[in-house]
Amino acid sequence: MNELAPTIPTPVASPEEVLHGVLRAQDRHLWIVTADQVPAWLDDSDPRITVVSHRDIFTDPGVLPTFNSHAIESQLHHIDGLAEHYLYANDDVFFGRPMRRDQFFSSNGLARIFRTGNKIDLGPWQPGDSPNLAAHKKVRGLLERDYGVSIANRFKHAVLPQRRTALNELETRYPDEFARTAASRFRHPSDLSVASSLVPNYLYLTGRAYAAPLRYSYVDAGDAGLAAKLQSWLESRALDSFCINDAGLVEELLDEKEQHTLITDFLAEYFPWPSRFEHPDSSDRPGPEASGTVAGALEALPRQTAARLVRNPVIALPQAVSTSSAGSGGDRDGRPEHG
Repeated sequence: MNELAPTIPTPVASPEEVLHGVLRAQDRHLWIVTADQVPAWLDDSDPRITVVSHRDIFTDPGVLPTFNSHAIESQLHHIDGLAEHYLYANDDVFFGRPMRRDQFFSSNGLARIFRTGNKIDLGPWQPGDSPNLAAHKKVRGLLERDYGVSIANRFKHAVLPQRRTALNELETRYPDEFARTAASRFRHPSDLSVASSLVPNYLYLTGRAYAAPLRYSYVDAGDAGLAAKLQSWLESRALDSFCINDAGLVEELLDEKEQHTLITDFLAEYFPWPSRFEHPDSSDRPGPEASGTVAGALEALPRQTAARLVRNPVIALPQAVSTSSAGSGGDRDGRPEHG
């Protein structure tokens, strides 16, 4: 991606289709941050859900509208009523099965951070670096200067434990960098990667986090192996979290129509039952029956496996924040962050 490049469009599934899957795996208070979009099927009268406008959290609303997830992530701690311990997920990340609070935070409040084997190259920022890689290098430069530590590993593009006080401390310590990131309408090399890099590294360096495992998987929507990977996820239901990204980093052997059909049908099969956050009489929400295209592409599942699919995960977790691509413009990582 070039400097000041706009976000990559999302052809594989609409923001509303993705949001259905996210909500159907959630049973705690959920904050959905968007640019004032509210799907017709969403029952935002439920006390466990709050739709938050960018206007309500940006220190300077004059920089809006924004299409930069880095900018949005730099302002999430301004959400009124947000808990000290919360989880953050981008719009392409899903819970894969029931999870416990202690899989994200220990009993004494320490955050669990999920490193991946992917490295941040040791060189300085170069014009050819993607805005995402540049944002990681920007974080590394700040931490090298202030803590004498050079970070090398990325983190899994998964559900991320966050501490609100840590965000407040970081914004106080780096006010210019936070303001510059918030003002970047599109991703820019001057951005900080706040939620995905700065916060977990800062928590670790200040003794408030430790590295931990996470059962996680990643797939690029254009990958020729998409159908097989979705099949394995459906059959095993063994993942804590998974990501379906359309970063465009593989040679796309599936056209956009195939990608859209496979992914939307997969989401309907994996999360078949409506959540408490959906209007019961909404005609445009997906039901427990998918179109059959995924089943046809992946072959029919065994009866015992199909029976397991009707169980909708109930997540016993702290509060969660999700930024919808309806509000962030579908911003994508410049490189997959999978373990």
